[in-house]
Amino acid sequence: MQDISLDSSSSGAGAPQGATGGDAAGAGANFPLGMSGFHYGDLYRPERLARLTAAFYAELRQDDATLHAALMDYTASRGANLRGTRAESELLIAAAPHVSRFVARLFKVEAERAAHAERIRAQDAVFQFKTFISRRALKRVPPEKALTLNADALHDTLTRLLVAVLPATPEAADDTELDVARMCVRLLAWEERLDKAQAMAEAAGVESLRVEIKEARERAARTEAAGALKEFEIAARENESVDEDAAFVKSALRLVESWAAVHSTQAAAKSRVKSWVSFRVPHPLNYEHLVQIERHDAELPERMRGLDQ
Repeated sequence: MQDISLDSSSSGAGAPQGATGGDAAGAGANFPLGMSGFHYGDLYRPERLARLTAAFYAELRQDDATLHAALMDYTASRGANLRGTRAESELLIAAAPHVSRFVARLFKVEAERAAHAERIRAQDAVFQFKTFISRRALKRVPPEKALTLNADALHDTLTRLLVAVLPATPEAADDTELDVARMCVRLLAWEERLDKAQAMAEAAGVESLRVEIKEARERAARTEAAGALKEFEIAARENESVDEDAAFVKSALRLVESWAAVHSTQAAAKSRVKSWVSFRVPHPLNYEHLVQIERHDAELPERMRGLDQ
């Protein structure tokens, strides 16, 4: 690997040796960047770095004039105009994708960046499922109820439902968590679209959706999952206006809610999902109690020691 050293004596102080053409051995270090007219050595020269920054802001102005204006105000005040506010975080988050694309082009790694982003997006369903568990499942199925449910029976039904809702999942091979998450996300999407169609009294636009749901219902009906889903369907049909498709979707989601609550509550069931990201819940950190201690002298509470083990 080419060694890159700093040569403060060159006309480009701080640039990698060879960036000014005075060192043939280090010439390879000053490779051209993805922006025309710029080389790696320019990243070490304040005046050239300023021009590169100006090029980025010029592109940003073309892509998103509103974001560009907000970022200019932010940088002009050195962050003082938004410091410590939510707006500051939102501004930086909004600018991040633009910076990411610019840097990827600068170092000619657009393809690698795109592939990495695709791998991340493939896991989006897992984090949506994580939200579903904490904000819906655990609220609708409290611990006292979850402890009374049959975890194995629920898991067996969920496995059969998975095949019915997602008959082919090549991208989730050998990843049960991703499979379950994708099934849940699809059911939620079905539920949302059916609810909207019902609220607006519109049948148009959901024909293809109902075909998908009907096919899933028929696949589920051919398995032992059908009987278990019927139990959940009773609750789903509390609303008289719920049709057959909506009843199937809502009963399937009630099953997923119960399964998730059980696997968040019952000790034996937890082992089945112990490595799943979607079941990892962050706990508050008390910086005053990072190390377990015991106070063995009641008359002198400030006297403490670590646990024997």
